[in-house]
Amino acid sequence: MRLWTPLIVLISSTLSWALHESDVGVIDWHKSLVGVPQVHTPGTAPLMHRVKGKTSKSVILSITDKNVLAALDPVSGGVAWRHVFDNSDPVVSYHKYEDAVVALSGPGASTVRMFESLTGFILFERKLYDDSQGPTSAFGTHVAFAPEMAELNVLTGGHTVTRLNGKSGGKTQWTWRSEDQGSLVTYLQLVNTAEAVYAIGVAKEFASYTVHLTAIDPITGAELASRHVPSNVTDPSQIMALTSGDQRAVVWLEKGHLKSIPLMPQLLARPLQANDADVEELLDITLANQGMLVLKKTNGAGRIVKLSEKEPGVTDTVWDFEVPSAPALYSGGLDKDGKPYIARLYWSITFKALTVDVFTPHFTLVTGFTIPFDTDRYGKVEHFHMDAAVPGGWTVLTRLVLTTSTGAVQFWQQEDLKWTRDEALAHIAAAESVELPERVAASSSSSSPSTSRLQRQIRDARQLPQYVYRFAKRFATGAYASATSPASEVGVFRDAFGFRQVIVAATARGVVYGLDSSNGAVLWSRLYEDKDGVVTPVKVFTLRTVSDGETPQVVVVAQRKTPQGQTHTVLYHLDALTGKDMRRKFDKGEPLLGFVAVKKPLADAFLLDAETRVVVLVDESLDYTIFPETKAAEASFATYASSLFFPLLESGRLSGYALGSESAYPAWSIPAAPGDRIDALVPLSRGPIASLGKVVADRKTLYKYLNPRLVGVLTSGALGCGVSVVDAAKGTVLYHARVPAVRGVCDVHASLSEHWLVYSYYEGEATGGGVTGHRVATVEFYEGHAPDEKTGSAELSAFDLGLLNYTTYEQTYAYPQPITALATTRTKHGITMKDLIVARADGKIHSLQRRLLDPRRPKHKPTAQDAEELLIQYEPILPDDPKRILSHKYEITNTAKIITSPALLESTSLVYAYGLDMFLTRVSPSGTFDVLSEGFNKIQLVLTISALAIGLVVTRPMVRRKKLRERWYS
Repeated sequence: MRLWTPLIVLISSTLSWALHESDVGVIDWHKSLVGVPQVHTPGTAPLMHRVKGKTSKSVILSITDKNVLAALDPVSGGVAWRHVFDNSDPVVSYHKYEDAVVALSGPGASTVRMFESLTGFILFERKLYDDSQGPTSAFGTHVAFAPEMAELNVLTGGHTVTRLNGKSGGKTQWTWRSEDQGSLVTYLQLVNTAEAVYAIGVAKEFASYTVHLTAIDPITGAELASRHVPSNVTDPSQIMALTSGDQRAVVWLEKGHLKSIPLMPQLLARPLQANDADVEELLDITLANQGMLVLKKTNGAGRIVKLSEKEPGVTDTVWDFEVPSAPALYSGGLDKDGKPYIARLYWSITFKALTVDVFTPHFTLVTGFTIPFDTDRYGKVEHFHMDAAVPGGWTVLTRLVLTTSTGAVQFWQQEDLKWTRDEALAHIAAAESVELPERVAASSSSSSPSTSRLQRQIRDARQLPQYVYRFAKRFATGAYASATSPASEVGVFRDAFGFRQVIVAATARGVVYGLDSSNGAVLWSRLYEDKDGVVTPVKVFTLRTVSDGETPQVVVVAQRKTPQGQTHTVLYHLDALTGKDMRRKFDKGEPLLGFVAVKKPLADAFLLDAETRVVVLVDESLDYTIFPETKAAEASFATYASSLFFPLLESGRLSGYALGSESAYPAWSIPAAPGDRIDALVPLSRGPIASLGKVVADRKTLYKYLNPRLVGVLTSGALGCGVSVVDAAKGTVLYHARVPAVRGVCDVHASLSEHWLVYSYYEGEATGGGVTGHRVATVEFYEGHAPDEKTGSAELSAFDLGLLNYTTYEQTYAYPQPITALATTRTKHGITMKDLIVARADGKIHSLQRRLLDPRRPKHKPTAQDAEELLIQYEPILPDDPKRILSHKYEITNTAKIITSPALLESTSLVYAYGLDMFLTRVSPSGTFDVLSEGFNKIQLVLTISALAIGLVVTRPMVRRKKLRERWYS
């Protein structure tokens, strides 16, 4: 009954592109990221955790701002393991103990998970209670472990303590709740002992806090004692629990003095005051279980104190660091034998480097060294953690993990930098792919034509023997460059097929990167100067290309919020190859100052892609500014200004604007439906269009509706989600569909290219019918109301009535996975068929063939005419073909956007996906028709030609003699 379907699928599959195992890592790459560590609370900041065993191994644990619990390998810098939490389950804090890590997540920290430290394997997961309205901060959460992890005590919500069995899947042994959870007492930490579990908290007073203690029976969970401790604390973070041998105590900062109280089951001890005065802050250096912390004095000096192992509640001074030349950071760590070390890090004005002082308590020794830290590239150090080793004698080797203000994570062993992770790349706000120049063109651009020609000729003459050898070798063996050959990494030049490009990625962490598309390596990075405010990138535009005869240049459009609360629009004009600031005559690599283009917030920015490329900025007052401010740019803008229209999202409506002589003016406005809000605009993907129509079976033509002013609109509301296509010139709604929401939330993604609209959504049970699941809708626009009706939509005036003469074809398919991003492929001339690239929630990147998404697929058995058009019979479910999974073995997590760019080969498109991770690959939707296949027998061809040439040489004299004899005897 359906013989045509497998036949046509087989035919189309021969034109499709498939990934071979040998191509993995050659034509694609994947960068696994975790996000920027949250360094401002001890329960989330990076920490080196050593797991003891036959061979001591370490991991670097951290919770990041991407809702990830991550463990990094300190040797390679790679991701040892990571757990990505759902958005509805925010991770709050982590707590390590020997070979396990416990993470608290969810509202009120109501969910507990235990992981193996080295592998990330989940040992158990337990939801303690349902608290959908609870807080999602680390305040009021803690975990205290019993010896050998037999039990763990979990504090959640600041009021509840739950004791779980660590050996039997987290089974609850007992739960203790504060008698009055609405009281002013909030518990912060737990201390586990054989006699009691101590809950340490604060009671809110009028202008300060009072330390509050509760002792709980570890067997039954009954309350043993509870009391307020006479105290006056201004900051709850200045309360800590210390353990030293059999001694346990609570210390706090009160009016510049260190105070303490020993922990005993009946809570009858009296507070003690140490001799320390002029204390500004208590610093948690992660050595509380060794009874150690650092007191930061008002003059900047640091004092190490330790809880006495003999006198209950007494703290002793261990060491005093002198006053540093700059504000210092402190951290503590252990060696493989469990011995503590304390390090101080600060910027040395004398050495122009980071200075590290390491105190070894068991040697009573301070050692130091400097780190050549690049502040112009990585900003400031916001946090560090350390561990140490003593290889012999008095030598102390230190390892440091630094987290910088730009989101970089660095690992240092003494003065040697071992690796750097640019985690700011998990926060890409805008990106643009830029074509690289050829080697000859790039090398000669900086010299005069005659000089560069002479230099090139001399260089070519020197390389003549090598060229002859390589030519002979290629001719003899057929070893030419192929489409799957890895790109050369020598210099910033394009390869033979244009696969190597520069991806300029502007991040929300104050840094812009230039990435090598062939391997994902960072070619350059530049910081935004932040002394005048916080910079947030908005868009990246390519201002100059290699076709313009200049070095490729980009412009980063950003918003800068000043300390006074003002918002300015700033531009960063960069060389795409090197990151050089094009507005500076001498660029030494210092942070980018930026050019204040408009001293107002930005309403919109777009690129006029004409003979001279021009960036147009429209501020909130609807005044516009162009960049660059050159005569060529002004002339180009003046030519096209009257035909430029752009839409803006405004309060409760979508408005269209045109450009006047000095400012933009309203052209139309569409109010949102009652109860709806406009969420996003979907721009029309630009690129060359090779085909203006499609020939159908009766030799008639369906002409594409190619209105260049189309824009997609996504809305949400009580009645569901809306998808529309609007003419940006006059506000005409050309297409509108209403799709269901998921529990009141719209998760719709769309792509608009040429005459083709694709969008995805979820259809649940609330819609009343049929099978629930994810859907992909495909819509095509054609001119006229029947084939052969041509209106010339691409050339019509914006207000021509012919633009209203169009037809749409539409079909909907079921898709097996949730979708996070959509994009269509782009090629150099637009000849190759477009594929739809889909980023899925399961971490896969899927390529869907255009034929499968043709809305004209017949729902009946294909006729001969349908087969002539290669139309496949409609199937309600799109196939999940593993061969079409571009990411194959990689897991591309939380993809937010997909960018496609053309290569020099018309058959090939580059696909770059970013979100939490980054991934790039090449696709050939119509097959690699413009290059020879990998299986082509080049050697046989060369041998055949050689044999023919030899035969010609041998037979030519024979033919000549034969003709001569014929002439003599004729």
